Amino acid sequence: MERLAALRRIFFTPPGRLPGGGHLEVETQASDPAYANYPEHMRWQKEGVWFVNLHIVGSHNGLRPFAARTPADDTEVEERTAAALAWMRQSFMEASAADAPGIMVNIHANPRFEAHTDTLIHKAFDGFIQALREEVIAFGGPVVLTHGDSHYFRIDKPLTNVSVRRLDYFTRVESFGSPHMHWIRVSVDPTDPLVFRFRQEFIRENAILR
Repeated sequence: MERLAALRRIFFTPPGRLPGGGHLEVETQASDPAYANYPEHMRWQKEGVWFVNLHIVGSHNGLRPFAARTPADDTEVEERTAAALAWMRQSFMEASAADAPGIMVNIHANPRFEAHTDTLIHKAFDGFIQALREEVIAFGGPVVLTHGDSHYFRIDKPLTNVSVRRLDYFTRVESFGSPHMHWIRVSVDPTDPLVFRFRQEFIRENAILR
């Protein structure tokens, strides 16, 4: 948790400052005194399209056991996840009220949409997936979830409704990761019915060719 505090101090102080020194106007959950500890929960708009950052991380959203783990670590996960879900729900509500053409949600963790029997993964991500499902259905327009974590490039539609039918307006984009160091270009057009388009950008110097 000391490292997390240092990251927040370096990259998110003062709250609402965009990391990297950009001039894009952003909102932060830390503006709410009840969530002052979460400056990394940000959102911004571009041509009416909404972008939302949530602190949902790999290693089972911080639940994976490690030698020095204490009850304080479990409390951190619980409180941070509750804050992230509150920020996501509020963002969808305000985007809907603004008649936003689309929403992109950015996290780190692969939330494991695929079927599995790992109880720790269920504990880590089921609440997030259920909340995301509800918000996607209520929004009724294009929603993209971007994440990394498992280092496997893919663009697919893994989110289903309660009848296990795929939600067509939802798209998952997982970025490249080591050792496959390439990147994904995102084009945003609010007049396009799908709003978001994606293209992989191939860096030949990083390619594994044989």
